[in-house]
Amino acid sequence: SDIDRWREIREDYQRLAILTKTVDNAIGNITCLCFASNLTFIIIQLFNSLRFRKDLIDKFYFFFSFAFLIARTFCVCLYAAWINDESREPIYILADVSSECFNVEVHQQLLIFIEEV
Repeated sequence: SDIDRWREIREDYQRLAILTKTVDNAIGNITCLCFASNLTFIIIQLFNSLRFRKDLIDKFYFFFSFAFLIARTFCVCLYAAWINDESREPIYILADVSSECFNVEVHQQLLIFIEEV
């Protein structure tokens, strides 16, 4: 029946939410450390930019490495934002449930999701 199917979806979602929180707790600090180290290297590169460079290869290396650091930091930020956006996707799916299919299980899942956000 419809209620049994939605109950199964709710239970699967709760298991996935628990798994996501476990993984987030495990790698959240590593992600912050990665972002902080990227910022540290950017600051060091900015400090090194004060030095005059005569050699063309030295200039090329400096600008290439600086651009790579900026791109890497930008990608870390975008990836973290993408994961956050994807975690909010179920609310849009649950909001699109037609009134004929809406039942106690869908309502309960909406409440669970709203509490997590």
